[in-house]
Amino acid sequence: MKPPRVGHPVRDSREEISRLGQPPDFIDKFSWADRWYEMSTDPSRHVYLHELDGTICGFVGFRFRKGKTSFIDEVGVDEKFKGRGLGGHLMRWAEHCARHRNCGRVELLSVDDEVEWYKYLGYSLVSTKPLRISGHEFHLMDKKLLYNLADDETLDMGG
Repeated sequence: MKPPRVGHPVRDSREEISRLGQPPDFIDKFSWADRWYEMSTDPSRHVYLHELDGTICGFVGFRFRKGKTSFIDEVGVDEKFKGRGLGGHLMRWAEHCARHRNCGRVELLSVDDEVEWYKYLGYSLVSTKPLRISGHEFHLMDKKLLYNLADDETLDMGG
């Protein structure tokens, strides 16, 4: 996928993972290995990293599904950088990529602690009954995207 042209410090992690070799402190080695394996074996999987002053401080992982839907697998921000809006920024990046691929909807699974945050970002519960996966409860949430971008379009965030 050709990344959308927007002025964000978010980079495709395929290149970054091979450059770093080791995960940033806040991503454990098992998760880092999972990301590398999934990206190398699943072309529908995309992981982007957010960097500030040369330090990786967050990431978002998503995939495109059939039926014009994007699914956000995970979003993470280093504790040292929480409260600066980076999680929301990464979510908007994933939504921007979904629009670029003409997706009309984004889905995700949330743990109880994060449901309100996702609601704040415009996501809604698909069902009031949580899903049980591997002994944990998750809530399926989604957000309808209001517009899509053609290949040669960019978002103009200026006034």
